Amino acid sequence: MYSIFILGTALVVYIFVVVKISLCVKKKYNWQGDKQLSNNTAKWSLTSIVKRTLDFFLAIFYAIVILWLPVLVVMAISQQQVDTWGFDVPAYAGYSFDFNQLQNVDVSGLRHPEISGKSIITFDTSSIYAWYLFAATQFISAMVALFVVIQIRAMVMSLQSGLSFSTENASRIKRIGIVTIVWNIITPLNQYYSWGAFIKEIVFNTRAIQFYPAFELNVLGLVIGLLLMVLSGLLNEAAQISREQELTI
Repeated sequence: MYSIFILGTALVVYIFVVVKISLCVKKKYNWQGDKQLSNNTAKWSLTSIVKRTLDFFLAIFYAIVILWLPVLVVMAISQQQVDTWGFDVPAYAGYSFDFNQLQNVDVSGLRHPEISGKSIITFDTSSIYAWYLFAATQFISAMVALFVVIQIRAMVMSLQSGLSFSTENASRIKRIGIVTIVWNIITPLNQYYSWGAFIKEIVFNTRAIQFYPAFELNVLGLVIGLLLMVLSGLLNEAAQISREQELTI
């Protein structure tokens, strides 16, 4: 009974926070500057099709953000009562297979009978730590995707309003660039430390098979983020030049 009360209270608080955030997002991104989005845009123009597509993804990611955590918490609490409870969780890890440590195994075609590398490996586990870590990681991923979709959708709405060069669009591109850079820095750290703690719990009674935490920086993602920052600066300068020309005229 006490646990039901705690879950019910947490659910009410969660719904309140979601509603407040929804109202804030709606108020901030449904208007472009001081002008409301005009409704005379061609129904099947390119920007209109892109906006409709972004609206679809916006609804999908928003639903995930709202439902993901409550559903996973309830599932974790209910599934813990089942002895055979478990789930498949993908984790980035390093691996090493040393066939010298295995008896009655002949290896040909290799100079050294050892295989190692880094990859996303799916583990079948009943670890509650892995469950909540997976839930938190996916929730944050959905939040990031939702934020990026909102920024791109706002830029498309700005184009529909005839604001091709604007400081607002430059700021939106800059935000996406910052999020891209931060995401590609935090993700490898999360893989190494957070998922590494889970990987270290996997122990074999032989040294022939080993899993260990792995770290790999996404250089391409960082470069894309930096390029978006540069593009934001160029667009901001273009917006200022356009504004100066309008004032001159």
